[in-house]
Amino acid sequence: MKRWAPVIVFMLILCLPKGAWAHASLVSSNPPPNAHVTRAPDEVRLTFNERIEDRFYFIKVFDQKGAEVSRGKTQLSRDHTTLRVKLPKLPDGVYTVSYRVISADGHPVAASYLVTVGKAREETAAAPSGHLHDVSLQRTVFYGLYYLTLLALAGWTGLMRLFPDTLSFARKNGYRTLSRFFLLICALTGVSELYDGVGGFHFGVWPAFLLETDAGRLVLLRLLLAASGVFLLGKNRWADLSWTLAILLVEAVSGHAAAFHPQALTISLDYVHLLAGAFWAGGLAVAALHWKRAKQRIFAEFLPVFSTGAFISLVVLIVSGLVSTVFYLPDPSEILASGWGIDLLIKMGLVVFVVVVAAFLRRAMAKRAPEGAAKWLIADFVLMTAIMFVVGALTYSNPFPTNQPLDWKAKADGFQAETTITPNMPGIANTVRLSVTSANHALEDVQLVLEDKGDPEVAPLTIPLKKQDVKRVKGKTVTVYEATGQFFLKPGRYRLNLYLVDDRDNESVVTREMKLYDVLTP
Repeated sequence: MKRWAPVIVFMLILCLPKGAWAHASLVSSNPPPNAHVTRAPDEVRLTFNERIEDRFYFIKVFDQKGAEVSRGKTQLSRDHTTLRVKLPKLPDGVYTVSYRVISADGHPVAASYLVTVGKAREETAAAPSGHLHDVSLQRTVFYGLYYLTLLALAGWTGLMRLFPDTLSFARKNGYRTLSRFFLLICALTGVSELYDGVGGFHFGVWPAFLLETDAGRLVLLRLLLAASGVFLLGKNRWADLSWTLAILLVEAVSGHAAAFHPQALTISLDYVHLLAGAFWAGGLAVAALHWKRAKQRIFAEFLPVFSTGAFISLVVLIVSGLVSTVFYLPDPSEILASGWGIDLLIKMGLVVFVVVVAAFLRRAMAKRAPEGAAKWLIADFVLMTAIMFVVGALTYSNPFPTNQPLDWKAKADGFQAETTITPNMPGIANTVRLSVTSANHALEDVQLVLEDKGDPEVAPLTIPLKKQDVKRVKGKTVTVYEATGQFFLKPGRYRLNLYLVDDRDNESVVTREMKLYDVLTP
């Protein structure tokens, strides 16, 4: 047990949750983020782009002192996409809306935003802690180790049973150690996902999460399979093959594929992808860990069989990965618009190197040069490990490009203009707020014109701005306008043209282009 202690401590440090990654996106909210409303709403309503779990969700509203003002239990709609919570009559002030859900693929989503009611001072409101952030390096490393161990163990198990004579050199002790390490990884992964799912170490609700949510049941099933592997693997051929197929199936239904339609196809593609990856990872693990001990047998017996299978696996990985990407990201031009897309490009680049290394490995085999083969085998193993860490980042990244609220500042001939649009999403109501500061000349007229750059048949739309306030600040006049409406009918590229006219009838124009993405349907 002592020799395992440093490993356990290291893994605990890696898996301590410092954030999680959203796959469900908020597509509609009432009131919207950063809204300034004259009258307090009766409720807060949030709509997401995909189905959410029917447990462990909430909306909470806090005042500027951090006291919760929302009343009653948060209600979930029948289609599991909309949350709402009732509010009492609220005085003027700045309020924090905080929400938390678990998305269809088991990943928690949490965030907060501000809403100003009446003539409140626009200062930062108190907000609860524990909000979720972006993908961290430590989580990428941890899940990279998980995928490396999962695929190596599953592939090793399958290869041992499919080619028992060819792999007779493989030591059982190393195989058993790998199965124990996988159990450890699964246990720590489960603790991390439980922590994220219920929002902390609330042990009293962990059983409900494990038994009453899809995400929890998958955590439990994965842990049970990992534990059974420690005691059962290596004793029966059909039991080993069944275990391999089962553990990879559990992984296929617990990732991105579960959140996309048609589920049967996306999950099947992910399953095939995992099977091919397991063959490649398992074979490399066997060869790398036994090279010194059984170099001649690996070179003469195992590599000829494995290299052919690895080539087929690589083709399957590339094809299934590309087809899956079409479902996850229908528009290839958006691949650079999300961290997921950038990670995918890195993975594709590593796969290109794998193809090159595989060619050199086969060349060394053709020349019957074991030392040359060893060099390229190590390179292949290193690349495979790097790909696993990229997969760790991909798994907890959001494939969808996200729409961010617009905060556009511009200067033009004596005017300073700031335009905000929230939540800045197509197909729903958006709030446009324009603040124009003038020093030398009075503002006589202002127009904000929206052009659809992707559809020239749609005429420009003049946003119906209404003057909300005029005030003097440090010797300057600040005029505030606001408008609410469904200005962006569909996703695409838009251009905002802001026309400012002063009291001398001089007109200034500033423009801003932006792209809005469709996040309504996964």
